[in-house]
Order: sequence, then C-alpha cells, then structure tokens
Amino acid sequence: MIEFREDVSVEKLVKLHPLIYDEPFPLESYQRKRENGKRLANIGFFQGKTILGYCVVIDLPEEKRYHAWVGGTLPEYQAKGVFSQFYDWLIQQAAGRGYQFVTGNTDNYKPNMLRLMIRKGFDIIGADKTRHGDGIKVLLRYTVHKPIRLRLSITNACNFNCFFCHHDGVVIPQTVSLTLPQLERILIQAKKSCLEELTITGGEPAVYFPAVEYILRYCGSWDHPPRIKIATNGVLWSEERIKVLKHYPGKIKLNISFHSVREAQFGQIYGYSIPRETYDLLFRNLRAQGIECRLNVTVLRGINSSPQAMRELLCYADENGITAVNLMELLLTRKQTELFAYYCPQNEIVQNLLTGTDGTYQCRLAEQTRKKTIYEVTGEHGVIRAAVYRLSCRAGCENCLQENDITIGADGKGHPCYIDSEVSCGSALDSLDEMIARCETYVRHQPENYSVKQLYWGNGDETSG
Repeated sequence: MIEFREDVSVEKLVKLHPLIYDEPFPLESYQRKRENGKRLANIGFFQGKTILGYCVVIDLPEEKRYHAWVGGTLPEYQAKGVFSQFYDWLIQQAAGRGYQFVTGNTDNYKPNMLRLMIRKGFDIIGADKTRHGDGIKVLLRYTVHKPIRLRLSITNACNFNCFFCHHDGVVIPQTVSLTLPQLERILIQAKKSCLEELTITGGEPAVYFPAVEYILRYCGSWDHPPRIKIATNGVLWSEERIKVLKHYPGKIKLNISFHSVREAQFGQIYGYSIPRETYDLLFRNLRAQGIECRLNVTVLRGINSSPQAMRELLCYADENGITAVNLMELLLTRKQTELFAYYCPQNEIVQNLLTGTDGTYQCRLAEQTRKKTIYEVTGEHGVIRAAVYRLSCRAGCENCLQENDITIGADGKGHPCYIDSEVSCGSALDSLDEMIARCETYVRHQPENYSVKQLYWGNGDETSG
C-alpha cells in the first residue's frame, strides 16, 4: 500500500530528482516560490520505508486549487500505477478542502503521463514552452466535483406491461434507446463528475443488452469503477448474461422487480403470464455466480399487501438465499390517480409484515427514519433485511436533493421528478453538469413540502401513512 507523506525535506528531493530525470532538481525555482509566499508541500510516495517518488504541490487557497508542480517516480517503480494513485489522493485532498481544481503539467513528448491525466478526467487547458523534448509543455486541469449518483435509462422498451408502471418518471411517446456513442459521451462526463454509483434502468435494460455490456466494459476500465445497480424484471437474464456481470471489477447488484410469488397473479401484475420456474432458475444462477440481488416489491392493495402475501414473499426469499427485500409504496404520476385504490401506506405495510411473520420468523427493528423502516427477519437459512419504504415524494422534495440521485432518460435528457413525468431539464448529451444543475434548481423551486401536504393531488390523506 502506498502512503503519501507531506514531510519530505527539500534536501531529499535534491538527491531524488536526478535519479528520475538525470538532471538537477530545480532548487532555485523552488526557493524563489518559497520567497514569494507560495505554499509548497513536498509529498513523498512511500511503500513502507521505501520512497518510490515525489511531487511538489503548490497550495493555492485563494484559487481553491492544488497545482502539481514537479515530481516523478523512480525508474524501477514506473508504469506500476504509482502516480495514478497519487492523483487519486490529491483529488481526494482537494475535495476534502472544498477546492474546485487540481492542475498539473506534463511534457508533450511524454505520452504515457498525458494519457494517464486525460484518463483521470483532466482537461487540456493550454500549452507553454519548455526546454525539454519538443519544447511543448501541456497544461491540464481537473474539476473537482462532489460524488454523484445517476439513474440512466438506456431504453424505454420493456418486455412487461405492468399496469402501475411510472416509467421511472420519464414519459416519451415513442420507443427510444441511447446509442453506444451517446452512452460514451455521458459516461466520459460522468467520470469527470466523480460518478460513484450508476443505476442502469429502462424500460427493461436486458432488452438492450449490448448497451449493458458496453457500460460494464467502459466503467470497468476506470481506476475506481463505480458501484453499479441494474433495475430489472429479471426474466431475460440467462446464465451467459449473468456471467458477464461477474467480470465487472467493481461492486454490482441486480435490483429485481418481483411483486408476487403467486404465478396466478403474474398476468394481472406484469401483463403477461410467466412460469415461476423462470425466477427459480434466475435466483439459482445468481447464487451460483455470486451476484448480489435484491427484491423490489411494489405493494398493491388487494393483490400482494396481505399478511399472507408478506409471509409467502419472505419464505421465497429465504429459500432462494435472497438477503434484501424492499417493500415500497405505490408511486403514481399525475396521470395515474385512477390507480389510487391500489395504494397501501407505509404503516399498513409494516403492520401486515409484522403480522405475516408472527409465529414464523423472528423480526427485529433495525433502523427507522422518515423514509424507511428496516426489519431484520431471521429465517431458516439466514437473515433478510426487509425495508418498508415511504415514497420519496411523501418524504419531501428535499429528499431527492439529499440523495443526489439524478435520472437521465432514454432521450438523454434530465428528468427531475417522478410525479411531473413530462418535465425535462437539459441534456446530458450536451452538458451533464448543466443538466444536473438544472434538475436540482427545478426541485429546489418546488413548493415547500408540497408533496408531503398533498398526496396524489388530494386523492388521499398523508396522515394515513
């Protein structure tokens, strides 16, 4: 493990520099910067007691910027990711200080360092003269962002026709899918914007599996691959496709929409009849490949809301090694208020869960917030975390801002609100940062507590939840 220490003496750098570049350390320039009041940090790269390289960093608080001025890695440690880890560390330090930029420079005749910095998300902002190589020094800048999470709808096509679907808050009249070049354009920007988690959604993502493969391959090439969740109905995931997930170097999980264990209800819920063996095989294959999954259950009054339905669901999860189940209130858009009869509030879901597990499972309250109540349910084969979720909309519009969860539709546009599904704000294909800013502005300008005080446009009483 490499440590980055800020206490290396300039005398040490004077000895180290010639071993890297076969020329003297720029001591006169270093001292002049000190005399002019520059804040210089001599960062050493250490593995145990062994020094691998160094970098002198100029701290520019008035510009909210760190500048990597001069440094390098000893020849025997080059091409081993040392400087890559240093830039990761420096970017983290900048983020911790609330700085906006990290800048650096490299000689044009050093393509490996130039490629590294561009891959890290640095932008070329100019060039200067140097006495080395071809006489060109390339200036680069990294813009520091707070980590973001994105929901990316790669297509609005779906193999199901669930009667209550809210289409992830994205209403597009025709079938559309993001092309692979469009996905690349979005992901390049997302990397620069410190993407830490990506939820791939639809429609049904597995309908457009080449795009799923492309995203996994592209994000998997990053030094720090983001966490990936795939929101899916699960039925198109063959054993071969599941094996593709296993090769992703980061954390990956399937969030599977599974609303009933009763095969007779599948047609009513999904719009199509499906053999339950399809799901049995899916969960066996996921277990065999070690792929984590979670069940997402929309609770529908009169269909899957009863204590008996809760008990059947948890029993099925226990038998199939599923350790996480989310039970969610029904989300309706402005145009779906006729479905309000199916709405079951959070407190009723909790009560039916507890009644359904009584005498069968041990159920312990693990966590409770305004948005969710989590129980640890001890089954025959393990512990299941059963989370009962209040709608984000009923937790208040500020909840969407706090979760920093931005939705990009299959049209490439930002969609800030599940309920106002026809609203879009900017395009990630033009500028992801601008799209995010416009989505956040839209949510901030929603009336204060508007969705808490008025559930489904007056069709129900919030206090019932």
